[in-house]
Amino acid sequence: FVQLIFSFRYWNFDFSHYLYYYIGCRVAKIHSNLKVCILTYEGMAWERMFIFGLKTVNPDIHVIGYQHAVVPQSALSVFVGKKELELSPQPDLVLTTGEASFKIIQKYGNSPNSKIRPACALRYDHLHSVDFTPKKPKNRSLQVLVALDGLEDASELLSYAILQAQKNSDITFYVRN
Repeated sequence: FVQLIFSFRYWNFDFSHYLYYYIGCRVAKIHSNLKVCILTYEGMAWERMFIFGLKTVNPDIHVIGYQHAVVPQSALSVFVGKKELELSPQPDLVLTTGEASFKIIQKYGNSPNSKIRPACALRYDHLHSVDFTPKKPKNRSLQVLVALDGLEDASELLSYAILQAQKNSDITFYVRN
């Protein structure tokens, strides 16, 4: 089986992802009174193996996945196939980074609507109140990566980044789409 897995030319499998099954088992054994587990969730193999481990030891654990990244149509791990729902470990509930991500997952995936709910991005609003004084590393220029997700809402982040770039000519801004 392992030889078959590695024989596929374009299918990469990080064997360490398998170890997360044992980590999930161990966490569930050590914390036997665990009722809920909240974790980041993009449908990656390690996340599914961790869920599988938790539920192997304690099938009653309620797993909530927080889909925290952008959701382009090419992110196949986010869109669950019909057969995957039966075979692959899934969170009991997936919270998305907003309505737009929720609608994309709902449109292209097969998860029941009761298992996906729009939530919020946890990273943006609080940044306006933070007094951030960048510390420039010795002998290196300060760099900022602005990662956009292709949605209209990202235009606000881009506008903010442009404004900051104009104010901070000593910082190099990289914009990734």
